[in-house]
Amino acid sequence: MERNQQVLATAFKKAKRKIQRIKDLNIRPDLSEEEIDQIVTNLATAKALETEGKTVKDFLDGQQWYVEELIKASSMTGEELVNAEYDDSFADVATEAEMFDVLDALRAA
Repeated sequence: MERNQQVLATAFKKAKRKIQRIKDLNIRPDLSEEEIDQIVTNLATAKALETEGKTVKDFLDGQQWYVEELIKASSMTGEELVNAEYDDSFADVATEAEMFDVLDALRAA
């Protein structure tokens, strides 16, 4: 099945942003738990400081998930990352017919 070029462009942009964030935060697949906890705490603290009425604790779970996603992405090749982002973005951009085609292909597999 040929890829939707609009979805592919969205996937590329998301992958590019993710790679830049990985570089900004010095994310690597082999981070220790202590390093992960420090990054999560730093991100949660930054969010809390810019959000009135919220505390660091309010953001820890979300930032933990975000950092784990970045760690996973840091071990992917560019192609794997774009493919993952394509799959994630497909339903947001694809036409109804393209969605039905994908579902029908899944049933047939």
